Amino acid sequence: MTQWRAWVSDAKLPLIADEAGAQAARLQARDQALTEYREKWAADQDTLPLADLGRGLTSMTVPGATRHLQAKTPGQGPGRSRLADTVRRQGRLFLVGAPGSGKTVASRLLTAHWAGHPHAPVPVWLPMKDLVPLLPSAGPYLLHPADLVRAAVGTTNPLLAQALVSQIDAGEALIVLDALDEVHERQDAVVEAVAALISQLPADCDVVVTSRYSSQQAAARLGLPLYELRPPNDLSGTLDRLLDTVAERAAHPSDHPNPREALRSRVERSRRAEPALWNVPLLATLMVLLIAERPDAVMPGNRARLLNEVIDSSVRGWEMRRSSKTLPDTDPQLTADILIDCFDDIAHAINPSGSATWHNAHQAVSARLQQHWGKPAGTAATMARHILEYWDATAGVFITDTHQGNLTARTRLFAEIGDARWATRHPDHMTGWMQTTFEDPERRETARLAASLSPHAADALIQQALHTGGTALDLVHDALTDGTVFDDNALHTYRDAQLARLQTLQPSHPEAAEDDGVFHLYTGGSPRAELAARLADEDLDATQTQQLTDTAETLGPEQKAVITALRAQRQATRRGSEPIESELDTIEAGLAAAATITSVREPGIAGTDSLARFAVEHVLAARPGILPHLIATTHHVTLDTFEWLETELPRLGYHGAIAAVLTEATGNFLATFSDSYKKMAVPFEFLAALNTTATQLTPAQAWHLNEAAALTSALRMKAQPMRVVADAVTHHADLTQSAFRLIAEASGLDSALAGAQLRSLRDEDPQNPDWGLLYLPSTRTPTPQLHLERIDSNLVIDTLNTGNPWLTYLALLLTAATVTPPTDLAERALAALPNLTAFDRMNTAALLTHRWPGLALPTDDPLVRAGAARVTAAALSHSRQHHKARYLLADPDLLVRHTAAQELHAPSPDNLPALETALLSPALQWTCKTCGATRPVDAGTCPQKHPKPIPRLP
Repeated sequence: MTQWRAWVSDAKLPLIADEAGAQAARLQARDQALTEYREKWAADQDTLPLADLGRGLTSMTVPGATRHLQAKTPGQGPGRSRLADTVRRQGRLFLVGAPGSGKTVASRLLTAHWAGHPHAPVPVWLPMKDLVPLLPSAGPYLLHPADLVRAAVGTTNPLLAQALVSQIDAGEALIVLDALDEVHERQDAVVEAVAALISQLPADCDVVVTSRYSSQQAAARLGLPLYELRPPNDLSGTLDRLLDTVAERAAHPSDHPNPREALRSRVERSRRAEPALWNVPLLATLMVLLIAERPDAVMPGNRARLLNEVIDSSVRGWEMRRSSKTLPDTDPQLTADILIDCFDDIAHAINPSGSATWHNAHQAVSARLQQHWGKPAGTAATMARHILEYWDATAGVFITDTHQGNLTARTRLFAEIGDARWATRHPDHMTGWMQTTFEDPERRETARLAASLSPHAADALIQQALHTGGTALDLVHDALTDGTVFDDNALHTYRDAQLARLQTLQPSHPEAAEDDGVFHLYTGGSPRAELAARLADEDLDATQTQQLTDTAETLGPEQKAVITALRAQRQATRRGSEPIESELDTIEAGLAAAATITSVREPGIAGTDSLARFAVEHVLAARPGILPHLIATTHHVTLDTFEWLETELPRLGYHGAIAAVLTEATGNFLATFSDSYKKMAVPFEFLAALNTTATQLTPAQAWHLNEAAALTSALRMKAQPMRVVADAVTHHADLTQSAFRLIAEASGLDSALAGAQLRSLRDEDPQNPDWGLLYLPSTRTPTPQLHLERIDSNLVIDTLNTGNPWLTYLALLLTAATVTPPTDLAERALAALPNLTAFDRMNTAALLTHRWPGLALPTDDPLVRAGAARVTAAALSHSRQHHKARYLLADPDLLVRHTAAQELHAPSPDNLPALETALLSPALQWTCKTCGATRPVDAGTCPQKHPKPIPRLP
């Protein structure tokens, strides 16, 4: 029937829809109901609900709002993180968000967005609290697709309900369950029922559950990977639209000839001064409304006070809308003051664990009313009940799930600022409160807020950070960015501690291990440089600046130039004016230095994101000649900054600047790189053409793209700099295609299916295919284990000789996966060793040791010894024979010791002393794995300023 209906549709013949008619008519009626349902949701694409703010506003459409939503896994670094793309690829996930991050708004935007996409599964959205009435009074708790549909769309349209259930049963639906945290006493029952439902759904059916962090433990019970909702990457554009909407309603007079521009200027000043506040969507929205309604002269001065004012303003707004304003035995003029004062006591009871019993909150408010407001015990108890009911039923800020049940904050930011205000009015308890708050990562935001409200709290925070040390010191840096003012002496001590810590950090990040330690990818980067770049943005004294400069010397001339430029940037920012000529010179020099690093083997340059953004905003107008340096610096910036540059430069009049400047300054190779940085068109076109067998994709196959993503992952493209991949497909196209073909064969994946998915993705937007989707992780994506029967030795040797690190890596990977390598390959690879780059020489030696353990490798080359040591040490560690690795840890070259030590995991206490003794034996030299230079053991860097390896056991 489905095929017949498709033929009729293709022939442009009419199909009758009749839910009581023949089978074809019933199916047509069902499809029509689905279409109308999707169209209704799609009509709300990119629509933000502003009526909930209670300011007389209506919904506002912001084109692209859904595209700008961001989500990341905990600990995920910079890179692509669009929520809509993540949901498409991952399919099933548990989305948590910080207070005020807009989880419900995001879930509805996501639903409307995919409702409007013709290839997307049908979305079914509902609040999880609506599932509670569907559950029995006692377990076991079960739900069925029909239950979800009934809660989502009701019972008035049986045909639609039937259609949605059919879509779920076919695995062609996206179920969005919002706000688990708003299910209180019956949360365990709801989680049990939803977990049972998910286990019965077709594997292709997508599920998104949203919640606050307080309920994130449910992710494991539901079997869903955890993702964090992050601030939208175009929140500022949305706020600009909101400002335009409310500007005409500003309540205060203005002498400015253009009041709207005056308001925009005030918003921009606040954004620069309080960036953390403006990254929280809820608070940023309230800030726009506050600025539009409050004269500039009475605006508060730092982050916590701004937040305090936002909350206070909102509270008094709620108070003015109350139907009843009286409290027992209270002057009506004091009602708002008492409500706001007791707000802090409720918040203090709730904030430590995220909730409080009604009894405990009632006791806290009663005590405050007696001690501060002088109310008798009986009156205080009655007033406390009214106050709790106000904040629950009327204001909806601290809410209960049942009558006098547990209290939670509707937005945790309310609890945090209230708890911070509570702490500042109890200075005798500050030290203990700060210590307890500091130890709980969930409450550190509260400590930062308190520090901004009170000098006493700021002192307690910095003293606690100094006592704890390590990464805890970064909390002071974060508080400084909030606008917190610390004691100068304590700040000096903190900066000394950070500078001392700087020396203990590794000069480079660990290499990324692949394939049981046989050979590694080179990732670059430096924790020491990253902290140095952050410290460059602080107000250091002359001695501390010199210490930072001395450290920068160890990081190479390019990194030093960038850190020096960041210092100049800080000076201009501190003055609050545009950079002077000398600072412009320094910033230009920093950009020029960063632009010189183009080798794929050079470490990344820290601080370039901040420098590039500052240069666009404050330098480019005065020095348009920096544009080539600025563009070349994009080798080091994150993708977020790269995309910002692509948007901001055209807005400033530099249309096509990136491609044009790269072509003019560095030739067609880097222009090609600029294009491949975003699209990677050529390698994906290679993949799409590997197997063009006609394949009919199911909706789920075309949507999730799992096989295409698995093939892409097997090629390790994401881990490589874009220019390396561009070089491979431009200058070594035949070898690249051969490697692709062998990877596809070795992976065991259905290359015809993967090719069809790649072509389908390309056809979604032929002018700009979104190949980057395939880089996004998904637990559904197969993880192939490479297995190859044979490989051509000529291909391996030719690839090794290209000098392209990615192709070399693929060749080594394939050789390691080959069951029976050619008999002549070992000797030919051995003969090629002297002509390979340093890092490739080390990797090739590792492969030779792994595949041909008896092969005699040259012992006079430290890079070869290091590669062999890596494999040997990994094998000894795996067999728990750590003691046999002592000779590797006593090698005359530190690089050999370093690579061996990295693989010796969890030695027994009996073996550890001997291994440490071997490491302490005097070394004669060290060899740079990047450029191959050999240096005396006391030299900190090679001539190219690459850092000395520091052998340490894991």
